[in-house]
Amino acid sequence: MQVIVSYYTASPDKTDNSPCYTADMTFICPAKVNIIANNCLKFGQKVKINNKIYTVHDRMNKKYDCEYFDILVSSKNEAIKLGRQFIVANVLTN
Repeated sequence: MQVIVSYYTASPDKTDNSPCYTADMTFICPAKVNIIANNCLKFGQKVKINNKIYTVHDRMNKKYDCEYFDILVSSKNEAIKLGRQFIVANVLTN
């Protein structure tokens, strides 16, 4: 499926007041690899994007629909550099 991917960091200006915990309470400080946020998939669901496997552990702002994904990265510079992309993603069966 075609999705819109953006990138985020575990910082208070990009998350809520507890930036080191995802919505399912996974501790992510320092930033863990392969964490993705989506508002429609179950926690623990695997998603393949650009030959990498990500696991849903977080949610996005409620204004984002199911086709939006947010990938955790380690720095704001990296998030800015990667920007927003239109990518093909595959939701894997568990």
